[in-house]
Formats: sequence, C-alpha cells, structure tokens
Amino acid sequence: MALIGKIRNNSWLLVVLIGLGLGGFILMDMTSGQQSIFGSRSTSMGTVAGRSIDYNDFARTENALYGGSSSDVFSRRQALWNYYVEDALVKDEAANLGLAVTQEEFNELQFGANPSPVVQGAFRNPATGQLDRQQLQQIQQAVETNQLNPQFREYWAAIQKQIVKDKLESKINTLVSKSLYIPTWMVEDFHTEQNEKVNFNYVRIPYDEVDDSEVNPTDADFSAFLNDNKGQYYQDEETRKAAYVVFNAQATAEDSSAIRTRLGDLVEDFENTEEDSLFVTTKLGQWNDVFIKQDELGENIKDVAFDSPVGSVYGPYLDGPEYKVVKILDRKVIPDSVSSQHILLKYNDAAGYARTQNTADSLIQVITAGTTPFDTIAKRFSQDFSNASNGGDLGFVGQGAFVKPFNDLVFYQAAKGQLRKVDTQFGTHIVKVNDYKYTDRKPGVQLAYLVEAIIPSQETQRALYAKVLEFSGKNTTMEALEAAAAEEDLEVVVSPPVMRNDYTVGLLGGGQPSRDLITFLFNADPGQISSPVFSYNDPVFNYTNKYVVAGCHSIIPIGMPPVEAVRDDIRVQVANRAKAEILMGRIQGSDMASIAAANNAQVDSVSAAAFSAGLLPGLGNEPEVIATAFNTEIGQVSAPIIGNSGVYVVSTTAKNPAPSGPSIPALRSQMAIQTQSQVGVRLMESVRKAAGVTDNRATFF
Repeated sequence: MALIGKIRNNSWLLVVLIGLGLGGFILMDMTSGQQSIFGSRSTSMGTVAGRSIDYNDFARTENALYGGSSSDVFSRRQALWNYYVEDALVKDEAANLGLAVTQEEFNELQFGANPSPVVQGAFRNPATGQLDRQQLQQIQQAVETNQLNPQFREYWAAIQKQIVKDKLESKINTLVSKSLYIPTWMVEDFHTEQNEKVNFNYVRIPYDEVDDSEVNPTDADFSAFLNDNKGQYYQDEETRKAAYVVFNAQATAEDSSAIRTRLGDLVEDFENTEEDSLFVTTKLGQWNDVFIKQDELGENIKDVAFDSPVGSVYGPYLDGPEYKVVKILDRKVIPDSVSSQHILLKYNDAAGYARTQNTADSLIQVITAGTTPFDTIAKRFSQDFSNASNGGDLGFVGQGAFVKPFNDLVFYQAAKGQLRKVDTQFGTHIVKVNDYKYTDRKPGVQLAYLVEAIIPSQETQRALYAKVLEFSGKNTTMEALEAAAAEEDLEVVVSPPVMRNDYTVGLLGGGQPSRDLITFLFNADPGQISSPVFSYNDPVFNYTNKYVVAGCHSIIPIGMPPVEAVRDDIRVQVANRAKAEILMGRIQGSDMASIAAANNAQVDSVSAAAFSAGLLPGLGNEPEVIATAFNTEIGQVSAPIIGNSGVYVVSTTAKNPAPSGPSIPALRSQMAIQTQSQVGVRLMESVRKAAGVTDNRATFF
C-alpha cells in the first residue's frame, strides 16, 4: 500500500517515464526501417532514373524466379537487383529513343522459331543443352488457354519482363554499335602495335635486393603515391574495413577417438547384413552403383579393395577429414563406353505417369514380338527429338554422361540386346544396349561406405563458444582486442574494404554471418567491437566451425581515401618507390654485363616483343620496359626504368617494322568486332553512372 501511495504522489514522474519509453520506442522504430505504429514503412528499395524499385515487387519476383532454389540467396538478390536497375535504365533510354517491342516481336520472342535468349536459357533441356521445344509448346498452349497454374504464372510473368528488357537492350546496343566508326589512322596504329617487333637485352634488379629496414616512407610519400594513382583509389561509395579474430572449432583427440569407436562398433553388423543398401542408408553412409578401377581409388584402400574377398569389410580408416568403413560389394569388368538407343515418353503428373508406363510396356511387347523394329518405334513415339529421327540412337557414350538412373542401367544392369525400362527426371525411357567398348579388361570394384566426419563434439563446441564469449566480453575496444590477441598468439585480420550492400568479407566468405557483420560495420564507429559473436557454419558438415570477434577497423569515405585508411594496402608499392631510388643509385656505367655483375643480376633477353604485348616470358607484365625498348636506339643502353618488380635497364638489339600494306577494311572489321563486343557492358556502366542510383537495400536485407 505504501508503494501505491508513493506512485500516486509522484504520478507526474510515471507519466514522464512512460512518455520517454514510448518516445524511444517510436524513434527506434522510425530509424530501424521496420513497421511503424503509425503506418507502413517505405517499401522503396532505391530509385533509378526517377523510377522506384519496390520491395514487395522485388520479393515477389525473387520468389517466382528462385522459390525452392538452393542457390545462394545473396548472389541471386544481387543479380536480381542488377536486373531491376538495368531494366529501369533500359526503359528510360528506350523511351528517349522511341524504341519499343511490338506485340508481333514479343510473340516471336516467346514462342517463335528463334526465341529470346532469356527463353532459351530458362527452358534448356539439361540432357541436350538445347531449348526444350516440347516444354515451350506446352507453356504456349497453357498461356493461350489461360490454364497456367498461379505459381507458374508468376514465373512466366517475370520471364516476360526479362524478354522485353533483353530485346530493348539489344536494340539500344545495336544502335550504338552501328554508329561506331574506326578511322584509318587508328587502324594503322593498331596494325603497327600488333606487328612491329623489337629484340632487347635487359637487366632486372629486384626490389628485394634492398632490405625493408633500409627504407622508411613518410606520410608525404604515401600521399604522393595516392595522388599519382587517383584513378585506382578514388571510390564512388563509402567503404569500411573490419578487424577480426577467428576462433576455429577443431575436434579434440577425444572427439576423434569417440568417432572411430562408434564406427568400429558397426563393423560386425555391416559385414553380416544382407541388406547393404538399407544398412548404409540408415547409418548415413555412401552408396554408389559405380564400379571403380584400382587406379581411381585412394592409396589407403586401393589394394584392400582388390585383395579382400567380396563381402568383407575394412576399417575404420582415416580418409582426410573423415573416418570410413568400406565393404567390398562386387567386382567385375565394366565397359569404358556403351552404345545404346532409347525411346523417351514424358509425363506431367501421376495420371500421365500411369499412362506412360502402360504405353512403354505395350511398346516393349511390340518390339519383342519382332513385328516392328526398335528404330521405327523410336521415330514414331520417342519425345527426345534430338535423336528420335535416328531411331533413338545415342551412340557410344562414356561413364557419367547420362543422368544416374540411365547411366547405371546401361553400364551395370542391362544385358546387351535386352529391352529395359527406367525412369529419370525427363520421363520414362525404353532402353536397349547395343554394344560395348573396352580400353582394357581391368576389373572395377563396387563399394559401400560408412562415413563419419571428424568434427568437434557438442561439448568441445560449447567450451570454445564460452571461451569466445569471455574473450569478447573482456575486449570491448580495438586496442584491447589487439593486445589480447597478441598475448594469446591470435592473429588480428584486417579485411579488404566492403560496401554497404556487400555480403562477403575477405577470407570469411559470404552468407548471413558476413552480411550481419557488414550491417554492424555500417552502424559502428572506428574502434567499436561488436557484442554479438559471428558464427560461421561448415558448408559440408553443417556445424559451427568458427566464431569471429570483429570490430570496425576504419571508414573510407567517398572520394580519395585518407592515407591512414589505405596505408597497409599501399605500403609495399610505396616502399618499392623508395627502394627504386636506392637501386637506381647503384647503377653505374653503360655496359650491361658490368651493371649485372655489380648488382648480383644477369643479362636476359626478349625476342620479337610487340608494343601491345601484355605478359612476356621471363619478364612478366612490364609495359614501361617494353615501351623503353621501342624508344631506345639500337646498341644504346637505357636509363634506369622503375618497373613493377624491380629496376631495369635495357639495350635494344633489333627492330623489325610492321609489314607494309595492311588490309585496312579487314583490320577495321576486326577492330569493330572487338569494340562492338564491349558495347553492352561499357554502355550500361556509363548509363548507370550518369543516371545515379539510390540504393537502400541495406534497409531490407
């Protein structure tokens, strides 16, 4: 009661506290980009050429195109974002130029004789690599009768938008390509740069001939280097660097021993079972019908697999990051290639599958009866149009060229001349094996494995996580983190610069943890350490294989970066400039052999180097050296040249002019093809930069 009385007497304070709490909640909501209590947040992910990219539309398109896909979510969102940006730019440019896709063009691009590259890519038959015409015809029929199911309708709508964008972009690129003209003087220069050749000797004195302790670049040296390389280091977008410590989760000796013991306990049952496939499946092992030759097996079992009797078991044994137990199932000679033919019958649903099975059985009876040959039946009934006209003949094909059920049938199960039926993702196949080819008659072995990865136990992972949390809790500043890392002999890694919408961080790779780390970086001050620890999963064995304690190392603003932000990145180049001055001071005289002897180097030579040459054997990428060789008189020794990997002197020994009388039209055509091939990318980059893109994706992802 006394407490209630105090509250009544100080009700004004309670109102203020509630108000502050609500205010903080509202402010947090307004700045978080999430749903507001006063209404919905903006759904604009960005703007391009005055067009807004709506999040809801983006999400629907992502779901339509990638729903159920196992592809990396961040990569596909990046690709989809690029599509939306380019689509807006293309529409804007097309409108300005008066370009459009007519209905007749649109119909042809969807279902015509030469469909859009978008359609050809989306509906390619994986077995043939060609457009699946039958599937496209089924889509056309469903579109024309308004029978597309809702989910596919969304997908097809997204494909249609891409078709229009691709065609408009193609028209714009064609306009620009056709407007390009290469003047004669440029063609002649191109001919000279490609065909004029020079021979020269050179001496290279590597930069590592000067010890690092002999040079001490100043801030002025770093600034001068940046000023000389503005194009390389100027950035249009703010970037940030992370500094982080990685704690790797590794199995202990006890963990490894326990795994080996668990597998060892299964050996007797594995050897005695008559249901090998079921046993392996229930124990999460590995089963494959393939017969493997001895020279294709690892050293640890190649002899055991061929010396031990069929049915025997070997292991546990160590194979890389796993313990394995192997059972020898069978041994026999397997052909290197098989000649076969097939009849493909497709189906779309359970009812269609049942009809297909009945049809296949009937056709097998007809062929077996001998009244109609296989070839004739294939020409009439097979729905694999890539070979139906040839009687379904697939020719001689090696191991692994077919999908697994088909491959296993023709190589391991079907006898020569026998008619067999097999189902794959393409439909039901009637198959006949016609012939075999053998490179040799060496036998292959069929194996089954019990496998367990050597990964840290739950106890080991929990202990490491507790250690990481303790480390993170004690070191909440960059100075403390670096000091603690040095004390515990841990490496502090500084990442390359990342942009706001990136999803990979240096050697940490991609995925949600890296995306979360980038989000932290762009909400942190330099030196700030993240309180959450970032956990990364092993992509193969699916356990937490590393924990990362990270902080914001530095912020690199738009424009030219300050020296401190890139000092570590350019330290070697700046030091090499200082080393070059020392090395040039050591070069005396004009005799190549004397210069080489005095500097612990040798005289090397290059023959027939073109001015346009990039990498040359023994020389590497040294454009300054090649240019100097062309501009040095024969027999003369050049002044010292500051190269990429050291200081050089060159002596030109011969110059061979380009052949006279080049075919200007032919060269112009060659140059035009090279230039036009770059129009699409270069033009889009230019238009994108000029339009200005506002990117708010980080608010949503």
